[in-house]
Amino acid sequence: MQSAAPPLKSTSPVPATEGVVRPDFDARNEIPLLLAGSLAILAACAWLYTPILGWLWQGWQGDEYYAHGPFLPFVSAFLIWQKRARLAELWRQRPVQGVAPSGLVVAALVMQLLGTLVDMNIVRALQVFSIAILLLGLARTLGGRSFERELRFPLLILWLAVPLSGPMVETLTVPLQNYAASWSAMFLGLLGMQIDRVGVNLYTPLYHFVVAVPCSGLKTGITLFTMGVLIAHILPDLSQAQRVFLCFLSIPLALLANTLRVMAIVTIGNEFGTEAAEGFLHSWSGLFMFVIALGSLLCVGTYFGKTRPVKKPASTHKLKPRQGVAA
Repeated sequence: MQSAAPPLKSTSPVPATEGVVRPDFDARNEIPLLLAGSLAILAACAWLYTPILGWLWQGWQGDEYYAHGPFLPFVSAFLIWQKRARLAELWRQRPVQGVAPSGLVVAALVMQLLGTLVDMNIVRALQVFSIAILLLGLARTLGGRSFERELRFPLLILWLAVPLSGPMVETLTVPLQNYAASWSAMFLGLLGMQIDRVGVNLYTPLYHFVVAVPCSGLKTGITLFTMGVLIAHILPDLSQAQRVFLCFLSIPLALLANTLRVMAIVTIGNEFGTEAAEGFLHSWSGLFMFVIALGSLLCVGTYFGKTRPVKKPASTHKLKPRQGVAA
């Protein structure tokens, strides 16, 4: 009697629905497709945000505190371009997932809708913030978390280009004016100059200087903080704590640079008169002190990179066990 043959087992793989990775394509074909898709998404976002982008452009043109704003989109695009090979690799490895949009997309659309209902500058600023959130949400939905993580810094740095100086000027300039006046008067007094301070007015025997709103140092602080964030991101071999410290170091450096500028103007005015103090020196001393403060940030960041201990690779050499001695 013959035994029944065992049932044949199927050798075809069972399709899985989770953890499946997209097939690996040629990078020469993948990068152009990725760029084309990115441009299409950017065009759709530009159409959606046309009114708020017009408000943003007008803010850049009329707000002296954000004269650096038009340059940040180009910086963001350059940082993304530098990551193009890594982004293409992550795009090819993106996991199969559902079509449900990320929560970031929903949050960005809610912020955009709120801006269309409430006509306030602060809400319009939230609309501009929502552009980066929307792009990150789309990146997470289409490419996965790793793909979105690579785009996080290049997109979020655009927040530093959003004009907030309306409420910021009203809140910060008066304290900054008083700080600049009091510190300048204190340091000049310690250096032997006869000087009196009444509010934001500095009086010397031969010169009177008013620390006005443009001399508060707010413009230098905003621009230097933006540069500090970029420097902390670009410089290699820095720990996370060092990057954060470098970002916030820009604030006291900006205050110090503005104080030295006021001191120089008052000193020149007392020695050589009003025309010498409020001519070329008054116009270009701010830029000169900004360059010095920026150089100081670079020096500190470079010093951090050189002094950070280098991690040595773990040794793969294994000690041979000692052989016992026969009795």
